[in-house]
Amino acid sequence: MKKNPYLALVNKENLFDESMREGLSFSKIKDSDGPTFIEDETYKAYTELNEFMKENYGIALFLTSAGRTVETQQNVYEEIKKQQGQKAADELVATPGCSEHHLGLA
Repeated sequence: MKKNPYLALVNKENLFDESMREGLSFSKIKDSDGPTFIEDETYKAYTELNEFMKENYGIALFLTSAGRTVETQQNVYEEIKKQQGQKAADELVATPGCSEHHLGLA
């Protein structure tokens, strides 16, 4: 039986592994943090939803956070820790290696 890459779960009990990205393809995009990546089907669905919202409601959607490498997640974690303290970082930011952002599906 072929593994479905869309059924990957990343959290503290299921750490990210590069093999979780097997079968997925990615687009390079920019989010509010700058250059990043997003899984192609996820990006297609976002684009379609954005177009629908603009046409029907005059609302534009913006990606604030898409794919993150483990290194980028570590930087985000450390920045929040520096600005707001350890407790805030632990509550607001997934531990590096434990984030769905690593898959480009978040």
